[in-house]
Amino acid sequence: MPTAPTATAPTSVVRIEVHPTQAHHDARARRTLIEAKAHFGDQVAAVTTADIFLIEGRLTSEAADQIGAELLADPIDQIAATGAHPAQPNTATLEVHYLPGVMDPVADSTRD
Repeated sequence: MPTAPTATAPTSVVRIEVHPTQAHHDARARRTLIEAKAHFGDQVAAVTTADIFLIEGRLTSEAADQIGAELLADPIDQIAATGAHPAQPNTATLEVHYLPGVMDPVADSTRD
């Protein structure tokens, strides 16, 4: 179980990224790479994906790490990392978020 929030931890938004452990298991990345190559040709050499969770609350960094590892990531084929990770040289990052009011079943189940 995640550790309880402490009264001393300030309210903040914690970003947790959940990545596949091996690229060849990332079906979304393979599909996106095919689509990107269809539009941009050989300008796109590789694609990686991650699920991003933004959690607001009074969480210690240890609690955020524990939530990522034990609740959000599947230990079989995923790894969770707290915080945003910088892009490598000659890369681009694209984030896709739901619009406010749009149903997000993953967010609903995570909240539950």
